[in-house]
This record gives sequence, structure tokens and C-alpha cells, in this order.
Amino acid sequence: MDLLFDGKTFEWFEADSVPTQFTHGAGCTSSAAVTAGLAKGFTVRESVQQAKQFITQAIANGFRLNDFVGPTRHSAHRANL
Repeated sequence: MDLLFDGKTFEWFEADSVPTQFTHGAGCTSSAAVTAGLAKGFTVRESVQQAKQFITQAIANGFRLNDFVGPTRHSAHRANL
């Protein structure tokens, strides 16, 4: 769950929990996705909603990189994995 406060109201953005340890970079990727949405002219709400969908797919398709870390898969939104 992610919480958006726009200065006036709060809104929750929910997605199913993904049982994985491969979440390295999820926060940075999420903030970059929100920024990209804003740069494209989307509203804050639309940007957060799109970023939430993007990062949820990326986490669901994360992978083991080595014995210590596994990143999200940024290309997950482009393919049926």
C-alpha cells in the first residue's frame, strides 16, 4: 500500500502483496516512475497510479542477481513474463 497526500486529501493505492525478496531498487524505481509521469503531463494522482502499477509488475518479476541481492525487473511491463 502506498499513501498519497496532495496537500488536502489522502488516498491509498493498493496492490496485492508479492512474496519475494527481489525488491532491490523498488523505492528509487517508484519515485522515478512518478517523476516520469509528471514529465509526461499526468496529474500527481495519475502519475502515482501509473507508477504503482509499474513497480508492482517489476517486483512481481524480480530476479536473483547474486547471493545477496535481487533487483526488480524494469522491463516487466513490456512482456508477458
